[in-house]
Amino acid sequence: MKVVFSLFVLVGLGIFLAYQFGGIGSFSPADQAAKLKAEVTPGLTWQQVADKRPPRRYRAYIMTDKGFPGLGAEVKFNRAEFEPLVKDGTFSMGFLFMYLFDGEHQYEVNFGPEGKVTSIEKMMTIHDLLPN
Repeated sequence: MKVVFSLFVLVGLGIFLAYQFGGIGSFSPADQAAKLKAEVTPGLTWQQVADKRPPRRYRAYIMTDKGFPGLGAEVKFNRAEFEPLVKDGTFSMGFLFMYLFDGEHQYEVNFGPEGKVTSIEKMMTIHDLLPN
């Protein structure tokens, strides 16, 4: 019984320490999103943006089969694979980085074909559709 009690105390202490000193208690998706919006401005290169906060995913602007502009599939961001695509002109219509902080704070950073930021926009989420 003493072993079980000691185990509960140790687990409780570990959770408390992780919360207090591990950054769990102070993490705020809203603050992270605001920081991204403040740091990323039109004219920055994709390298500067990726250095500040690497995206998890990106999408390319494409011409659809029907001749209308659209978005390609989401692709996992890998800098070593992404850089040659920008250099060889694969993104002739531009591309965007996706930043998903939580269900409410989601942004896309839009880039022109030359790889410079054109805008940062809030993505539509379910929170935008529900009444407050």
